[in-house]
Amino acid sequence: MNMRPYLGLSTLALCVAGAWVLFTPGAGYPRSGTALLQGGYRSSAPYEPRMIWVKQGSPYLGDTLSLYFKTPHAPFLGVVDPGGHFFYLVFPAAAALGQLKPQMNSEEFVDARVLRLYTQTLTADPYRYEVYTNQPVFTQSGVYVFILGQNLHVDDPQVLDQARVQYEHIQRPSSILLTGGR
Repeated sequence: MNMRPYLGLSTLALCVAGAWVLFTPGAGYPRSGTALLQGGYRSSAPYEPRMIWVKQGSPYLGDTLSLYFKTPHAPFLGVVDPGGHFFYLVFPAAAALGQLKPQMNSEEFVDARVLRLYTQTLTADPYRYEVYTNQPVFTQSGVYVFILGQNLHVDDPQVLDQARVQYEHIQRPSSILLTGGR
């Protein structure tokens, strides 16, 4: 039996599998701006810390979510909920209209290393026409994207520093409390 055709196919399969590993996200790409913001890529290049990150797992209703920052950082912080609604969390207090209030004034925020947000009562500027009172932020389960920048109205949110959080809109189950989380 001639093994040459099988050897050729085996070699081709190994080459394709090797290329697949090389071009699979997380398999050693250098950190690009987008890759760095989304996380998940490994690199042998020097570590470049993100400007915003979260250390904990999925927060639940009633938990405190801690956002961490490299300082100094941009003066504006917003969040996009799972439904695509944008909220301003941090902006200049002098720019507030009506009863809108930032979680922290931008001038103080640029040097803040941590911002703690209570998921059950957090309200923020919903950035909607003729709405001048803060509205609840954590209202449904899903991914919340916190964005940090000089101008949060850019066309491409991928150029902004961001942190993604999977939020569960239920009280933390007691089994998770007893085991210390996920």
